[in-house]
Amino acid sequence: LDVKSNCTVLVYLSEEGGETSFVPAREGVIHNGMSVKEEMKGYDEKSVMTIKPRVGRCVVFDQRLLHKGEGGKGVKYVLRTD
Repeated sequence: LDVKSNCTVLVYLSEEGGETSFVPAREGVIHNGMSVKEEMKGYDEKSVMTIKPRVGRCVVFDQRLLHKGEGGKGVKYVLRTD
């Protein structure tokens, strides 16, 4: 089965754990085989949008948007659907 996520709905169930960070798309970037860490190089920290976990907070985003979950203290509990 070739199934791919197009949209993610992320609901935070706790305030522990890490944040979710997003960066704007760049023209001409080819993502073949690059890790998120490699892709995020060169972005100005001011252009990164960070969502802090809060119980009940909901984030809906297109999977093509470059994003990553940050490590943090405790366990990050989320409800995620695609």
